[in-house]
Amino acid sequence: MAPSNNGLDLLFEVCFNKFMIHTILEDNSPILFQRSEEITTESAEEIEQLISDMFETLELGGVGLSAIQIGIKKRIFIISYMNEKMAFVNPVLVPAVGAQLVYGNEGCLSRPGIEVKMRRWDKVVITSQDKSKNPSQKTLKGFMARIAQHEYDHLNGKVIGLKGPLTKIE
Repeated sequence: MAPSNNGLDLLFEVCFNKFMIHTILEDNSPILFQRSEEITTESAEEIEQLISDMFETLELGGVGLSAIQIGIKKRIFIISYMNEKMAFVNPVLVPAVGAQLVYGNEGCLSRPGIEVKMRRWDKVVITSQDKSKNPSQKTLKGFMARIAQHEYDHLNGKVIGLKGPLTKIE
């Protein structure tokens, strides 16, 4: 699927497909280095379909996925870890009171085969919305907090270990 910069392609997909497994963009895709846009005009059905499609895509492997990684430049990410599934719409992430910075290795679906040692908060608070745009707040600890920070970085145009798209030197 070609990358989408707006909700129109998503609306088309929702109308003609029940579930869709998307292609995950890799580190040479310029869209990965752009900031995602807030979800504002999309309906609850469109958001629910996108979340379903993202979970379907994530079943191929991984523990988290941001919409921008499938070419949809919207502020939404999902986590699927240890039989727990969560979706965050228009999230704002901050370190929790008493959180500590800890190092850990991370992989990325957009950088297959690469691991990078990253420093992350061990406990975070995420204020977001559900598919119907109702406010929600969750506190995540440990590896779940690490996953959330990794996916949140994607929403802000950050990819682990990179400052911009990779270019081939000839």
